[in-house]
Amino acid sequence: MENGTTATSGSLADFWPQVLLIALTAAAVGVFIGIQIVKRQLTSHKKTHISMEYSIMVLSGIITVCAVFFQTFNMLEAFSSAIITAFSGVVFSWLLTKTSSKEEWQKQEQELARRSYRHIDYIESASKSAEQMINQYIQGDRKDEIKDKERLIFSGVMDYIGYISGGINTCKMDWYDLMSPEEQEKFSSREAANTGDMIFFNQEDA
Repeated sequence: MENGTTATSGSLADFWPQVLLIALTAAAVGVFIGIQIVKRQLTSHKKTHISMEYSIMVLSGIITVCAVFFQTFNMLEAFSSAIITAFSGVVFSWLLTKTSSKEEWQKQEQELARRSYRHIDYIESASKSAEQMINQYIQGDRKDEIKDKERLIFSGVMDYIGYISGGINTCKMDWYDLMSPEEQEKFSSREAANTGDMIFFNQEDA
């Protein structure tokens, strides 16, 4: 009877480190999941962004504490084998998601830049057409059709058009820098070869 009791006690003593290891690992995973839930709630209700880097940092701290504890009870090897596998999977998934998100964001940014450049190009064409038309009344073929006072007003309008053209060029350069190299080459070729009506070109391309 005593042998049986001793054997049972010995069996429990042999298994309690594994049970403790599983419990602490589950606790670490539970804390990590809890952080993610809190993160989503804060993001949806308070518009507060908690980065994935912060979550991994917290999980790393928990793992460090657990490693010290297991080292105290001479169970560090078993704990390390289990946690390195799990943690490596988490880090790999995070890096893969981050890379995919970055590539997707870059594609969307390039598409937005392409569309914005195209519409700004249309605005620039309209601005040039207005400038040419007004210039006809200032110093062109139709300058005799208006009075000096009206010509002075048109001259002021031409100055404002010049300011607008400068802003348009700045915007075009900014959007041009965000486009993909293929789109940059395409727009550069079109502008170099285009000698027709740019307003008609943009309306057809829209």
